[in-house]
Amino acid sequence: MKKLLFSKTKIIATLGPSTIDINMMEKLILAGVDIFRVNFSHVCDEKDVKKIVSNLEKLNKKHDYNVALLADLQGPKLRIGNVLEGTILVSGAKIIVTSKEIISNSKILYVSYKDLYKDLKPKQRILIDDGNIVLEVLKKRTDKTLECKVVYGGKLKSNKGFNLPNTTTSLDVLTKKDKKDLKIIVKYDFDFVALSFVRSVNDVRYLKSMLKKYKSNLLIISKIEKPEALNNIDEIIDESDALMIARGDLGVEIPLQQVPVFQKQLIKKTRAKQKPIIVATQVMESMIVNQTPTRAEINDAASAVFDMADAIMLSGETAVGKYPVRVVETLQKIITYVENNNETKHKTPFVVGNKNEIISDLIGYHSTVLSNEAGAKGMILFTGSGNSARFVSSTRPQSNIFAFSINKKTVKQLSISWGVKVFSYEKNMKTLPEAIEFASKILKRKKFIKIKDLIISLTGVPIEDCAKTNTITLIKVK
Repeated sequence: MKKLLFSKTKIIATLGPSTIDINMMEKLILAGVDIFRVNFSHVCDEKDVKKIVSNLEKLNKKHDYNVALLADLQGPKLRIGNVLEGTILVSGAKIIVTSKEIISNSKILYVSYKDLYKDLKPKQRILIDDGNIVLEVLKKRTDKTLECKVVYGGKLKSNKGFNLPNTTTSLDVLTKKDKKDLKIIVKYDFDFVALSFVRSVNDVRYLKSMLKKYKSNLLIISKIEKPEALNNIDEIIDESDALMIARGDLGVEIPLQQVPVFQKQLIKKTRAKQKPIIVATQVMESMIVNQTPTRAEINDAASAVFDMADAIMLSGETAVGKYPVRVVETLQKIITYVENNNETKHKTPFVVGNKNEIISDLIGYHSTVLSNEAGAKGMILFTGSGNSARFVSSTRPQSNIFAFSINKKTVKQLSISWGVKVFSYEKNMKTLPEAIEFASKILKRKKFIKIKDLIISLTGVPIEDCAKTNTITLIKVK
């Protein structure tokens, strides 16, 4: 059994046609993947979902790993329809946009959104194919079509997505397809569900109500890709379990130069609220076809590590790319090198969240201070819900965080949190020394710690009552 790579920044890899095979999934895990993403924009067959879940269960059992599964809902993605082959839109030309289904050409364009005529106004823009083609509305016609000008032209391809920046749409956050997919996601017991195109806290609450109806303990990841979400970000963070900066659509909806600033601000905000955050889209985009990334992509990935994002997500690079394993290996090398050479220590100031948790939070915060001052090699936590581990993770200690949980779902869901390595256990422990000895033996056997190392233990005493964290212990490993 090959030792599982352990870096503080986690890697999420999207599965695709060439990577749902069990042998390829195993190679990706051994290369450094912590979470697999299933993109329901492209996965339409329940048989594929069943295969992925079955393969991962076998691999986790074989290697004693805890790689998790993230389901990404498609959401109300706007798309154009089929286009006549070879269609090119010329800058400065006029074109009619309709919601009546036709084969599009250079004179008329079909879009799937029925309320486009109602929602758009003159001078507002339609950005097609990630903004490669831009149309501007000139006027609304009496036949309920829009007359537009081609601002930036180019080759028009079938079924491409389009964005409506600075336009408030009347779309529901969950489509019929999403609701159907959600039943499959709950049925196969995924660990996370990503909600696309979040605009307000009510979108998150709606999904939460659906999960409650299904009696599901899925954690919700809100994808930030709309400017409305940025205007309501604090409420969205509070209601979500984690955030994803989906830079593709976000970079089309807002000016490009603003994306890096919002990325840094969102990482800082979510850390302060003890929530994980993922940096996504075009991380290693050139490696879809090339064996090496660009220097700009290397710096982009490194920047996310320097900022201490919890996870970095690969999309097309592993879903449809030529070199999925090489991409993960390359990203893992960048993460490992930057983490080992990052002299900047980012520590979150103590913030009182839930007053009922203030004792646990204070213990968690000061355990990081003690760990850093003592030069501890690890922090051991016993957790049921995972909340104590998430809090300690948010303070970004220099040492590794080793979380032990009797709850198998918690074990999987902590795989997204920065710096946390999780272990499942079933033993019924009654005393603090017994718990510390149990954890130390496992960590020594796996070579995460060694004799004479200093470690910090965070536990709830009495242990047999599963008490909330209330005790810090500094120990020298024997």
